[in-house]
Amino acid sequence: MNMKGGVGKTTLAVNISHILNKEFGHRVLTIDIDPQFNATQLIFPKNDWIHILREEIHTSLRIYLDDDFESIRINDKLINAVPFSKIETKAVERNWHFLAGSLNLYKIELNYFKILKFKLKEYMDYLRAERKYDYVIIDTPPTPSSWMRSAIIASDYYLMPVKPDAVSVMGVPLLMRLIRELKQQENESSIECLGLVYNMYENLKDHNQQIELLKNNDRLGLYIFENKLKKRANIAAISHNNNFAADRMIYNCGSQDARNEIIAITNELKKRISYDRK
Repeated sequence: MNMKGGVGKTTLAVNISHILNKEFGHRVLTIDIDPQFNATQLIFPKNDWIHILREEIHTSLRIYLDDDFESIRINDKLINAVPFSKIETKAVERNWHFLAGSLNLYKIELNYFKILKFKLKEYMDYLRAERKYDYVIIDTPPTPSSWMRSAIIASDYYLMPVKPDAVSVMGVPLLMRLIRELKQQENESSIECLGLVYNMYENLKDHNQQIELLKNNDRLGLYIFENKLKKRANIAAISHNNNFAADRMIYNCGSQDARNEIIAITNELKKRISYDRK
């Protein structure tokens, strides 16, 4: 989660999901609640995600349809509310499932969000009770929105990806302040920060200066991940691969260093969660 776009938030959300499943054997669900559906485009080949969005199947829109908002008309097709147990996720790999984003989320946000802001939390509670997954990773929009708020309410933890440049770093205290204010409002959320992870790092003067500034900022009280993901041309290139999801993952980008970095970041995330739960 970050209030600045272009920091690799979606890349990390999807690839951490992949590593949790592939390297550590966890049952994982990834949910895209960004109306721009970037994670959906990263997971599926173009023809597949166009079909998913056109037919509104396997999308996060289903979470928000309930007795108060029973159906929505999209492309002359009526999309009806279903129980949580009937929401269909899409299998990406064995024990890794995905719930796609939807352009039509904005139709709910404009008129109905106040009565539906807890629906994602209710869905998380359902999944927890059913013990369907070990981890649920939510990819959020980069800007403050109803959907970001919904994710904050629903989640136990959040991770802040940051590109170590001056503009991206500016979003760090803003996001922390937003979450702090939300937690104070009617006790809507108990979310905790797992820390900040650097993405697209280059050994540049500006990047190193920003890292030092955050490192020495005691007021934030922020854990900074020891591991970071460096910028590499082959990571950007594979995201445009039109094959299956596995071919677009960092694990398979052809760089052993990049593979080691994403595994190390994921392992550090797991340790942070375990430490917090002690």
